[in-house]
Amino acid sequence: MGIKIILADDHKIVRDGLRSLVQRETDMDVVAEAVDGKMVVKLVQQVAPDLVIMDIVMPKLNGIDATRDIVRKYPNIKVIALSMYSDKRFVTGMFEAGASGYLLKDCAVAELATAVRAVMSNQTYLSPRIADVIIDRHAAGELRNAGVSGTDSPERSNPETSGGGRLIEKHRGKPSCQR
Repeated sequence: MGIKIILADDHKIVRDGLRSLVQRETDMDVVAEAVDGKMVVKLVQQVAPDLVIMDIVMPKLNGIDATRDIVRKYPNIKVIALSMYSDKRFVTGMFEAGASGYLLKDCAVAELATAVRAVMSNQTYLSPRIADVIIDRHAAGELRNAGVSGTDSPERSNPETSGGGRLIEKHRGKPSCQR
């Protein structure tokens, strides 16, 4: 048996699609599905997965609180958020709760598999679109606080630091993004 995965999403069509995609990967198996946060916490105890793919907005218990419960009780189980929300508060909330990855629901199939494998290798995975949003919002806030605006940003005008990929590292258990 490969990587044991629980899918947690309140929409059946999403779970069905995820199951179909995950089952194509020879090293991954869906072992259970949950329709709400309370159910996923219960299923984790029953089936001992390696990883949970977690929606954020679900009934009974949201994905952030469910992630916090799972990671606190079972620190070896990994959680990847899969959400339609790119808002910093959701991303930050999931990572503070203990998630190891964050993907948007419109990600490519290959990105989901890449994220699962990265997280199972004890890496933090952050969808490139999310990384850009978080870094841009964080940089804009820091620049505003420093009295810099718009095109005055040295980051935006320096071709050596603009663009490029994002390196995700863990510092004291919390993920951080660096260029």
